[in-house]
Amino acid sequence: MELEILLPFPSAETMTESWAFSEAQIDFRHDPEAGARCTISYAAVELRTHLLQMEPDAQICFVSQWHSGKTAIELHADSLTASGDAYALLPQKDGLLIRGAGRVGVLYGVYEFLKMQGWRWLEPGTAGEYAPEPGCGLLWPKNAVHDASSSTLGRGFSIEGALKESADLLIWMARNRMNAYGNRPNTRALMRKLGIVMRDGGHIFEAILAPDRPTPSGRTLWDAHPEWYGTPAHGPKSRQTALQTQFCVSQPELIPYLCEELLRHIMGPWHEADEIDVWGLDTWGSVCTCERCRALGNGTDQMLHMASHFRSFLDRARAAGRLDHDVKMALIAYEGTSTLAPPERPIPQNLLDAGDYLIYAPIVRCYAHGFDDPGCSYNRAYASALSGWNQIRPHLPVMVLEYYNVSKFEDLPLLFTHSMAHDFQVYRRTGAAGFVYMHVPLVNWGMRTLTQVLFAELAWDPDADIAKIKAEFLSRRYGAYAGRLRSVYDQIDMASQQITSWRAWKDRSLLSRLQSWNGGRPERPLQVDDHFQTPEAFDTAGEQMLSLLQAALLTLRETLSAVKHDTAAIRTDIVTAVNPAQQRSAQQSAQLRHALEEDLRLLVYGTDTMQLMLRMGQYYTALYAGCDDRAALLWRQIDTLEQRLEQYYMPLTFSTDCLDLISNDALTRTQLREVIARCRNFRIDQHWEDAVC
Repeated sequence: MELEILLPFPSAETMTESWAFSEAQIDFRHDPEAGARCTISYAAVELRTHLLQMEPDAQICFVSQWHSGKTAIELHADSLTASGDAYALLPQKDGLLIRGAGRVGVLYGVYEFLKMQGWRWLEPGTAGEYAPEPGCGLLWPKNAVHDASSSTLGRGFSIEGALKESADLLIWMARNRMNAYGNRPNTRALMRKLGIVMRDGGHIFEAILAPDRPTPSGRTLWDAHPEWYGTPAHGPKSRQTALQTQFCVSQPELIPYLCEELLRHIMGPWHEADEIDVWGLDTWGSVCTCERCRALGNGTDQMLHMASHFRSFLDRARAAGRLDHDVKMALIAYEGTSTLAPPERPIPQNLLDAGDYLIYAPIVRCYAHGFDDPGCSYNRAYASALSGWNQIRPHLPVMVLEYYNVSKFEDLPLLFTHSMAHDFQVYRRTGAAGFVYMHVPLVNWGMRTLTQVLFAELAWDPDADIAKIKAEFLSRRYGAYAGRLRSVYDQIDMASQQITSWRAWKDRSLLSRLQSWNGGRPERPLQVDDHFQTPEAFDTAGEQMLSLLQAALLTLRETLSAVKHDTAAIRTDIVTAVNPAQQRSAQQSAQLRHALEEDLRLLVYGTDTMQLMLRMGQYYTALYAGCDDRAALLWRQIDTLEQRLEQYYMPLTFSTDCLDLISNDALTRTQLREVIARCRNFRIDQHWEDAVC
């Protein structure tokens, strides 16, 4: 096969590969044409690299001018100064035109063409690359293909803190048309090239308004300005509780101070960010109750009042040359900051004019029911609030922040296939213009790989066929064993539905109730939410959940054993393969084992964690009922699970102080270590023989 890849740049014949990896030398903000050349050249290199894996003997070259009689794939951007990601594949007499609205559209168009050939990128790195059979020839689109996403605000992940940087993850995002991520210092240039919009900030005021932060006078911020801290609804202010109530946005000296701090961050550590998350203190309900703040409206009105001052200040700073680039603010509708409810007053016009937008964050939503299910006590309030935000005219554009891996879940092997298709439809109908979720798993995606693939597809197109995507995913990832794994995935999906009742933020979840228990004989029955209804119903639901996970685990183990047996004849340690077919077979076998082994590690941890939580709840109920023999039996099971969980670790979790990464043993990640210790202390104090094993 002979093929030309036509680029709109002179000297493409000799310079394309150099341009493709020149991102570190380019100022994408001020030299967009050089940025376009870099991204489009990278698209060309990606195209050739993948096609050569399909056709190793092909002759593929880069050209700046088409040669008559040659088959060509032309890469064209309608604008070299915009990053627009819409694209079209247009059949031509002598090949194909891949046309993008901007440089990123060209890149996405290349990936769409490669997907037509059979390429899939299910997870970051080579382990997630699934290639078509070599030697099958190119598949050319018979008709024009046009595609654009309705998610104009972005599609990606929302993460705070200096978490792990991964070029593999960023490349996976681009190949799956995702374009929103946190500002990362060591990979910024790559993110620019791939068209990924960078955000920074978040819950920024905990550090800015830390009570013990020194001021130029030598006094602490609390000592210098106690009036800046919010008046709680009950009890007096104190240094110790200062950050448990939203700060007092009506203080005339506070806003200028915060404005200068915001500008200092934007021109300093956040300088490369395109957008800034401006979120309040994570206080879970407490807003300043002083007379002047109450006069501003509800918690959301107070936030918008502050944001409007920020916007005016940033606009003035830009005009005066103190700010060297335009920056958007991403505000938050989130119950932790008392901003979930829509405002009671009109949205400030300067926020609307600037293109600032709202991130809607239903952190404690239920996945057992559709987002718009009026019968669900969790989702009803979220759906009502989102509807209220979108009924405001004019209103801020809304990006939905989902929580398919919120840190409270601690990387459990959860699947939300049952709700994602429905919920994205609801979000789209209510006007959502972007989708992100917190937090992306950083290692060991396992079966959660399906969640990332579904999220990417639905964020681009909420009408995407979930059943088709899932079937293809299973076929690609597991090959001949896809049927077995379908049952595993279905069982995990069913077991995941009530996860919010098991463990979530706020005190309604079982985990939160257990964490507040002193470990002694309870004085009242186990409190469960209205989804479990009663301790007896919780017990039944828990055993059903555990049965599903254990059945999935058994099937997974049996499948891995079958794979090892079926591929025993394939030598994977041969340095030089006997033939290409054997080499490909060995690669596919290694890839399959990688997937199954990741699945297994994650599911073992998930089953252990959920079983421990169930047994702890049952143990509580047994103690309350005075069934000490049953309690003793359950305690022995808890002790066994504790020993098992403390012997292995699930790496890479979040620190609550600064959100840096740490490695935790599996027991710590259950969030039950301290509760178990309190229970053991109580049993020792009671001189029960089975207090220790």
